[in-house]
Amino acid sequence: MNPRRTFAKLRAEAQRHTAYTVRLRLDFIATEIEITKTFINLALTAYRMQHRDSGRRLQEKAAVACAEAEKQIQKAEEYGADVEQLREQLSQATEALNQLTLDGENRRTDS
Repeated sequence: MNPRRTFAKLRAEAQRHTAYTVRLRLDFIATEIEITKTFINLALTAYRMQHRDSGRRLQEKAAVACAEAEKQIQKAEEYGADVEQLREQLSQATEALNQLTLDGENRRTDS
């Protein structure tokens, strides 16, 4: 077999693998952002029901998911992936989490 042809074939296979890996990473990030939003909504519900400890734990889980999404976005950027839309969604989730934190602090001082 021709070495150039073998190299070209291996290179094409590596590029397909990289593209697939990036796609999986982007899907993972989108899922992690959705998990963040779910934890935020659950925390809000817990707070409304006066379950402060549960709300706090759910809020912490949302923060962990948010941090993981940020970390994965940075890795995806290193591969040259377009993460603008995901970064916007993460920004919205982070803003909601920050608001939840502020509201939680206000609840503690009101009690």
